[in-house]
Amino acid sequence: MKKITNIEASNDNDEHTASDLEDKARVALQEHRRLAASADEAYENLQYAYQQKVPLTDEIFSQLQINYLKAMIEMQFQQDELNKMLNKLGYIPKISTMGH
Repeated sequence: MKKITNIEASNDNDEHTASDLEDKARVALQEHRRLAASADEAYENLQYAYQQKVPLTDEIFSQLQINYLKAMIEMQFQQDELNKMLNKLGYIPKISTMGH
C-alpha cells in the first residue's frame, strides 16, 4: 500500500482513518464510473433521438434533454466530492476494472 503523504499516520487510529478513506475513495471512484456511463448513455439517447427522421414530440425530446442534464449534474456533484476525497488522501487508489 502506498504511504499517504498528507495524512500523518502517527498511531493506529490515524492509520485506520487513512485506510477507511482509501476504501471510501475506491467506492466513490466506482460510483463515478457508473455515473459517467449513465451520463454517456443519456447523451447517446438524446443524440439518437435528435438524428432520427421520425419526428418526436416536444415532450419526449424535452424529457431526453432533462434526463441528460440530470445525469450530468449528478455526475458533476459526485465528481466534486470525489476530488475532495482524493485531495485529502493524496493519491488515487487502484481499483478493479473487472465488470466495467
